[in-house]
Amino acid sequence: MAYTEFRRLLAGSGIDIFNKESLDAAKILVPFDLYKSVMDFSEDEECNVIFGSCAYSLKKEELLDWWWAAEEEDYVLKKTGRLVRGGAMLIWPTVIGIQLYMWTMGRGRDNAETFLDVDLYPFRIEGMDVPPLSITWSGFQALPTDDERYPVVSSAS
Repeated sequence: MAYTEFRRLLAGSGIDIFNKESLDAAKILVPFDLYKSVMDFSEDEECNVIFGSCAYSLKKEELLDWWWAAEEEDYVLKKTGRLVRGGAMLIWPTVIGIQLYMWTMGRGRDNAETFLDVDLYPFRIEGMDVPPLSITWSGFQALPTDDERYPVVSSAS
């Protein structure tokens, strides 16, 4: 889910995934309630235990980076200026995470730098639909408009 959303939100942003400072600007804010819903945890599964274990392992293996995750709305509001019911996590991609994601999505033959190209078709995972505007770019940079990310190409007459 995270890399699909990185791609959807940041395509055409000009972020250089091979530049750490540039990549650090790719932080997205993911509400916990949305994460739990999309991941479709059963009643028998302990979401917090699974999330904690996965987040630790993904960060340790440098497959995903995160600054913090908090269920406390006040903490999220203090850090981001946004009220997010149920808390949120602030995460960003890594180069190796992008490479493995592209491979998983059948684009392993492409260089990872194409991950944010606007002309690369969108990646979709059936059953993991994220409602529009539910995950946002962190606001550390101005969010590009759709016109800026997906310029209209007029045909020559």
